[in-house]
Amino acid sequence: FGATASDAAGGASDAAIDSLARGASSFRGPVLLLAGECDTWIGADLQIRHAQLFADSTLTVIADAGHDVVWDNPEATLTALRAFLSR
Repeated sequence: FGATASDAAGGASDAAIDSLARGASSFRGPVLLLAGECDTWIGADLQIRHAQLFADSTLTVIADAGHDVVWDNPEATLTALRAFLSR
């Protein structure tokens, strides 16, 4: 899925990518962001910035995981998802 998204956005300008976040602060529902502890591409530092775009966000950093948190640490990812969905 990531490759498809990357291909679709391939030549998009920074302004076009930034426009995706327009209105995020008006969304009032809960948002879960996940980051891999070992992800040096779009890890926790970037997700902290993304979390600030939403009124009600939770950032969970998945231990022993890189960019593909679900594949790298499925048990911790499922635990985080279940905890978020049960709140």
